[in-house]
Amino acid sequence: MTKFVYVSRDEGLAALFDEAQLGATRLSEDDARAFVRTADVPVVLVMDGRQQPRLMRWAQGFLSDKPTVAVLLLVKALDPTVIPDLIQAGVRDCLPEPVTAAALDRAVRRLGSVVEAVVTQGAGQVVAVVGAKGGVGATTIAVNTATAIARQAGFPPLLVDLHVSGGDLSVFMGVQTRLSVLDALENLHTVDEAFLAGLLEKSSAGVHLLTSSIRPNPAAVTITAIQGLLDFAARRYKVTVVDVPRRDSAAMEALDRATAILLVTNQDLSSVRAAAATASVLRQRFGSQRLRVVINRYDKRASVSAQDVAMVTREPIAWTVPNDFQVAVEAINAGKPFTLQDSKLADAVRQLAAELTNTGPVPKRTGGLLGRLSWRRV
Repeated sequence: MTKFVYVSRDEGLAALFDEAQLGATRLSEDDARAFVRTADVPVVLVMDGRQQPRLMRWAQGFLSDKPTVAVLLLVKALDPTVIPDLIQAGVRDCLPEPVTAAALDRAVRRLGSVVEAVVTQGAGQVVAVVGAKGGVGATTIAVNTATAIARQAGFPPLLVDLHVSGGDLSVFMGVQTRLSVLDALENLHTVDEAFLAGLLEKSSAGVHLLTSSIRPNPAAVTITAIQGLLDFAARRYKVTVVDVPRRDSAAMEALDRATAILLVTNQDLSSVRAAAATASVLRQRFGSQRLRVVINRYDKRASVSAQDVAMVTREPIAWTVPNDFQVAVEAINAGKPFTLQDSKLADAVRQLAAELTNTGPVPKRTGGLLGRLSWRRV
């Protein structure tokens, strides 16, 4: 059972916790710091930073790298010059004034369900797909990985387009949607299973879709909103595949919930250079354990070899997907993922999906140099 604890000098906050019937325990600052280091159960720590003049320094003393500890920070206002740094440092959510019992209840219970999902057997996998640069085929990998999972595992994965506007998942899947991922992100405080079901499109390929908005100039979304959406998805789907725009800093910073991050690149110098830079950013933020490099449109005769890509990105090559331009383009034009049909291209992505999520039979790898380069961390 999740424990709710809080640190505050405001006597009124105790009354709000009582009104919300959260059963929270008030701790001193020293006791709270010790508690989050030793806690062996899911914990939501509410820190009242509204009276702290040096908020960042004060907050860092309470942060924990344990996935079962979620920190909710109370602030006077959402300051865009401070909040992103706090989120990056480990604060899971911020609640600005006015702090009401209802708002406190929603925020604390949501984080409680997040940390409980971490320790609950069967918590959903979240696979983030990031392109090293535009045009390397990251959306193709995301779409066909999700479709392969649906066909091999027998349950529907969720496919999310985090391109707030102008994403192509609906085109690749051949569907038209009325609502979008932006509707979910803008209404996260009201998202429940019924609301989410109304936003989703269930494709004939067996994949549930949350697609990009058609609004021309949507407002920017926050890291907290994206994290909240991914947390919610992971609690309701065994596998969620996310197409991540590499130029959206909020989306790139919000991948804490991802169980694997696929970095897709090609074998041209420009793509490899971009892959190295992106890999460095992802390693600094999330470590190497979840990072997987995928070479799309692989050609063993290319002047830039798989070894070169591994050396430059400082990551082993997890998977290679062969180059078959005709099959890929025909699939996009038809709005039908190529993993619905048989081809060498489809076989490669099916193998990727099966190994990545343990959701199907894994074809035996061939030997030789490519077989030794293509490995996955466990």
